[in-house]
Amino acid sequence: EAERVLTKALLEMTGDFEGEYYPLAGSDSFPMVPGGMSKPEELTLETRGLLFKPNTGDTAGRGVFANAAQDVVAWVNEDDRVRFMVFHTGPAAANTLLR
Repeated sequence: EAERVLTKALLEMTGDFEGEYYPLAGSDSFPMVPGGMSKPEELTLETRGLLFKPNTGDTAGRGVFANAAQDVVAWVNEDDRVRFMVFHTGPAAANTLLR
């Protein structure tokens, strides 16, 4: 349920925050991407430090939202919560959060 509610809100964002949701590989809980993210998507997110591994090994209901620039990221159900991250420093970080 948390994944459904969060992804609905995240995928409705526009402008600089518009992005994609990548359910973890093996997850069938997000109907738009059955089986979860592809191997190339997984490798890209992992290389950029945007991927998490669930502690329980259960991928259902878990995933990564990233805006197009991949500087605003949300980990959905990482340890059963959502974690938002902004990859800017200095005044740029504050400006991103204010948008």
